[in-house]
This record gives sequence, structure tokens and C-alpha cells, in this order.
Amino acid sequence: AIGIFKALTEQYIKAAQSQGYAGDKPRCERVLHYLERVGERRKRFVSMASIRDSVKSHESFKRVESVSNKLRNDVLPMLEQQGKIAIVGDKVFLNPREF
Repeated sequence: AIGIFKALTEQYIKAAQSQGYAGDKPRCERVLHYLERVGERRKRFVSMASIRDSVKSHESFKRVESVSNKLRNDVLPMLEQQGKIAIVGDKVFLNPREF
């Protein structure tokens, strides 16, 4: 019974994260996934509009009213604090050591 409970709990948490109910963590992961693909193409920067267009249809962003504001005010500053990106105006520069 305990094993079943643990398995159900893990699935519940994963479902909540994928639907955007778990805060900004799944949103950051989705943006990082996109930035990894950009880095694989040897690009060193990308526009915020490009990031927005790539992630706006993902489940974790579907319930967000303004994806641009969410990215600009919450998600991208978190990634900048982690040293993964640098934001200059509307351009997002990738840290070459991370991507």
C-alpha cells in the first residue's frame, strides 16, 4: 500500500508540474530545453520573441496571460541568476560554458 501511495504521489507531482501548477520550475526547464537546441546550432544569442514563440504553446505556459511578461519578469531573471544566460535589452545571450 505504501509503494502504491508513493507511486501515485510521484505521478501527481509530475502531472502538476507539466500543467504549470508547480510554479516557475517547469517553465524554466522548458526555456532551458529551447536554449539547448539554440546552443546546439552554435548560436550565442536569441531574441525574447523567439523564446516566447517557442514556448507559448507548451502546457506549462498555457495558463499564463502574458507569456512575454512572465518570461521577462520571472523566468529569464531566474536563469540569469543561475549564470546560464545574460539579458541585454531584448536579446538573451547564452553562456557558452552552459550550452
